[in-house]
Amino acid sequence: MISTTLEDAALRLTNWDLTDAGLTALLNERFNGKAQEILDLYRPVTAGKTPYLVQAQVLTDTQVRSRAIAQAERKAAQNGAPAYMYVWQWATPAFDGKLGAVHGHDVDASFNLYRNGICGTGERAGRALAGRLASTFVAFAKTGNPDNGQIPHWPVYDAATRATMIFDANTRVENDPRSAIRQYWSHNAQPEADD
Repeated sequence: MISTTLEDAALRLTNWDLTDAGLTALLNERFNGKAQEILDLYRPVTAGKTPYLVQAQVLTDTQVRSRAIAQAERKAAQNGAPAYMYVWQWATPAFDGKLGAVHGHDVDASFNLYRNGICGTGERAGRALAGRLASTFVAFAKTGNPDNGQIPHWPVYDAATRATMIFDANTRVENDPRSAIRQYWSHNAQPEADD
């Protein structure tokens, strides 16, 4: 199983008060004047998100997620043991929700730790998602296949369908989620940078 969280990069970012103008300036600086192009690409999937979380998604996609996708592609190409990909999209209610679906958020859920702040201190949605992910890890550890009664059937990852389990209030499989974003960054790869 290969995974990322939607706003993985938020863990290392502290500019919570980032404005739209600040985000544009940051993206222009980092991506050679392409802020508007990038913001237009993200607009359909970031409605209602703060500039801070849009920034986190962009940085996640250019770094962690692009590497996770490459890992899944390589594993699938080996034609050996299957690869399974997931994205944790459920935003933590902790810290007034400002961190989104932050790095490590799914780790607590994988151990069914739903009473801590990151999973919503036991609220119904956090408890349900923790149960789903923990059951998935148990099934995978037992059989090498993550399918279980808590989630929909999870197809293996391959370059044709790119089946990805989305853990959110509506846990589901999507083929090639955020395809336009994946394709954009595969053609516009950026060097690693410290944040």
